[in-house]
Amino acid sequence: TGMLIEKDDHVQLAHAIISLFKSAEVAEKTNQMKTNNIFEPELLKLANQIPDEIIKSRVLVDPSFYDIIRENCYKRVKENFTWDIVSKKLIILYDFLAEQSFYS
Repeated sequence: TGMLIEKDDHVQLAHAIISLFKSAEVAEKTNQMKTNNIFEPELLKLANQIPDEIIKSRVLVDPSFYDIIRENCYKRVKENFTWDIVSKKLIILYDFLAEQSFYS
């Protein structure tokens, strides 16, 4: 859905945030310029500012790669973290814990 960051790795977190913002800039500029040519100097300059090499390589192949990340994140939140879903998971957990304490 996005990027995994090691716990307490502030540098990795900073690079991830910058990479996402820069890839968003590339996607936005691509839409504004109505082009998909990453070799436009303005787009290439933005893409080369992406510190995460994997994200950078994906953006160089597909300048609208950020849109894919954004959509995947939206789907993950909608499918896993809405109140309806979280409350159902919590009920399952409570039932499991109650059953475990009953047999203990």
